Amino acid sequence: MTQRDSKRQKETSVGAKLLNEYIVLITSLPGEISADEVLSAYRYRWQVELYFKRLKSLLGMGEIPKRRTESMEAWLNGEMVLAVLFEVLLSKLDSPPLASEEMGKV
Repeated sequence: MTQRDSKRQKETSVGAKLLNEYIVLITSLPGEISADEVLSAYRYRWQVELYFKRLKSLLGMGEIPKRRTESMEAWLNGEMVLAVLFEVLLSKLDSPPLASEEMGKV
């Protein structure tokens, strides 16, 4: 029984435990596209989602606070300049992520 199950006084079903060993993606892509290609595309898409989440939370880009088109464009352009500067600074501060082969050696 997991800690979460213990708190809820429930036991996780065998089927749920078995499903945890798999990655399940449903797609409308043609059958000719391999599972590896679908997973690769999903990984890239997930990185884009994380990037936009970071923009929204750190730079306050969740909603555009203007009503006039010109004001919205100016505000958005300014925020995008900040985002680019933010990424440049992060790239200089952060070390590159470890490759999956290196992670096992750490």
